[in-house]
Amino acid sequence: MLASTALLSHIVFSDVHPVFGFTFAVIPILLWPALRFCAKSVSLAIVVIALVAIWNTLHGRGPIAQAGLPVAQQVFALQFLLSVAAVPFLVLAAGMHELQAAADDLETRIAERTRQLAEADQRKDHFLAVLAHELRNPLAPISNALAVWPALQDNPAEQERLRGMMQSQLGHVLALVDELLDVNRISRGKVELRRQPIDLVQLLRDAVDCIRPMANKANQSLDADLPDKRWIVEGDPVRLKQVFDNLLHNASKYAGDNARIRLTAAASNGLATVHVQDNGPGIPAEYLQRIFEPFTQVDQSLERAHGGLGIGLTLVRSLIESHGGTVSATSDGPNLGSDFAVTLPLTRVEPLAASSSSSTSKPQHAHDTEVAHADDTLRIDPPAGLHPAPAVASEPSVWEVPPRRVLVVDDVR
Repeated sequence: MLASTALLSHIVFSDVHPVFGFTFAVIPILLWPALRFCAKSVSLAIVVIALVAIWNTLHGRGPIAQAGLPVAQQVFALQFLLSVAAVPFLVLAAGMHELQAAADDLETRIAERTRQLAEADQRKDHFLAVLAHELRNPLAPISNALAVWPALQDNPAEQERLRGMMQSQLGHVLALVDELLDVNRISRGKVELRRQPIDLVQLLRDAVDCIRPMANKANQSLDADLPDKRWIVEGDPVRLKQVFDNLLHNASKYAGDNARIRLTAAASNGLATVHVQDNGPGIPAEYLQRIFEPFTQVDQSLERAHGGLGIGLTLVRSLIESHGGTVSATSDGPNLGSDFAVTLPLTRVEPLAASSSSSTSKPQHAHDTEVAHADDTLRIDPPAGLHPAPAVASEPSVWEVPPRRVLVVDDVR
């Protein structure tokens, strides 16, 4: 480039050919490095042009020397010419450099995004394979039981055993569908939180009690270090219970037999922080930032061994963030366990003695109103005092109750 610039500059500022005796012919010479290279190349080209122009002008050659001006004015004319030519091309070179840098950055981001989409697509494919596997597992026994059912008309005991097995397998399918529906609703922002004051400490105790049979079956040590106070948070009790049930269930499922699981809680600066810790296989460092993403599974062999879709932590993160909190995972390495930390805004702290007068206690109404609710799987939960009639025990929606008015509310959208 420098040699070509020197040659062209010599042609412009010399008497090689009268056609080139036009001073502003240096503009095309500077346009090439400005568009093709960078500002440094333009600066070098200007230096070369200046040296060639000064040399030829001082020796009486070129358009400026032929004008018959004094030497001082010739030098000034050269300076003015090069200044006028240099500034716009330096700006042009800087702009081209920025455009190239932006193009390179865009290309890098596109490549990274393409890689992420490829990984997400791979995780989705694996998720669909796991989903098919998890749905086939309970449906196959149900299909087999229905196939042999007509042959068992004279064997009520065996029919009852098969009925229990089918109900259990159907419950497993419904749980998987519930999990998928939750992910779908949360991703579309369709989950409405029924916020109310909640005693977080009592909710944590209930979650520990729910998971204790599973821990006892695996001979695991399950400890809960909770304060003797009432921590009041604003949130949906069903969804928050789902969060901590999920974290404790995962800890028990993956920690293995004879493991130690510990749940602790601390409060500071208006935040309640809950830790779910275990001494299980731990989490590789490269998965700590991705473990809450959809379709991400740390150890796919474990997922197949223990069952599940591997989307529980996605639900945990979405539900906690919708409550204004955060969730994170840490691990010191393989076989060193894991620690899941959940933070939630803390409204107030009350002593246990205030439980009877707290605003979170169950309200008493003038009319003894009882409420039953049914979730999306149509499992109807009766209120206290309602008992299924023995003659219709297979119909969970029928109870022996005194005559009363019934209001049915459907929130399906």
